Amino acid sequence: MQRICRSGMLAGVAALAIGAASMCTAAADETIAQAASANAVSGASVRHANAVVFAIDTGRNSITLLEDNGKPVDVIVDPSLGNVARLQLGDTVAVTFSKALLLRADKSNSNGIRERVDKGFTSGVPLGSSLSLYRVEEVATVVQVDPDKHELTVRGPTRTMTLQATSESLIDGLKPGDSVKVDYVEATAVQITRNGMPLR
Repeated sequence: MQRICRSGMLAGVAALAIGAASMCTAAADETIAQAASANAVSGASVRHANAVVFAIDTGRNSITLLEDNGKPVDVIVDPSLGNVARLQLGDTVAVTFSKALLLRADKSNSNGIRERVDKGFTSGVPLGSSLSLYRVEEVATVVQVDPDKHELTVRGPTRTMTLQATSESLIDGLKPGDSVKVDYVEATAVQITRNGMPLR
C-alpha cells in the first residue's frame, strides 16, 4: 500500500479533498468538491490516533493500523513523509490522517460482482508541492449507513471499509445489501511519527 501525505493541518487535508474532487468535471462533481472542502475544514474527516501497525504494503507504501477500538484502517503514506519499509509489525505510531473520503455513491446493477479500479494521481499547487494520492472506483455491497455521522460502510472485493461522506445527500436512499459503485479518495496520512520521531 503506497501512501503517506505531508505534515498537516486542516488546510492540507482540505486541499486533499479539493484536489481529489477536482478530478471530476461534471457540475454535480463541483458541488461534491465544495462539500468535501467544507467538511474537511470542519475537521470531520480528520483523525488523530495512536495505533499499532498491523500490516505493511511496501509496494504501495501503505500500512494497516489497528486502532484502540479494534478496527483496522488502511492508510496511504506519501513517500515525502517516509518509507513504510522502516516500520515493523507491532510498532506503535502516532498518526494524523484524513479518512477515506467518499465523493460519489451510485446504486449499481452489478449482480453482486465486486470490483476495484485504482487511479493514482498527484495533487497540484494548493499544497505547495505535489503529493501522490489514490482515488478508487469500486463496486461494493453496502454493510451499514450512518446518516448522523455521514458514514457509509461497504464490503468491497478485498475488504470492508468505512467511507466519510462529504454530504448526507450522497448516502440518501442507500441501505444494507445494496450494490453500489463508490468513488473515493483513500485514507491518507498527513503526519506520522514513531517514538516521537518523524518516519523517514
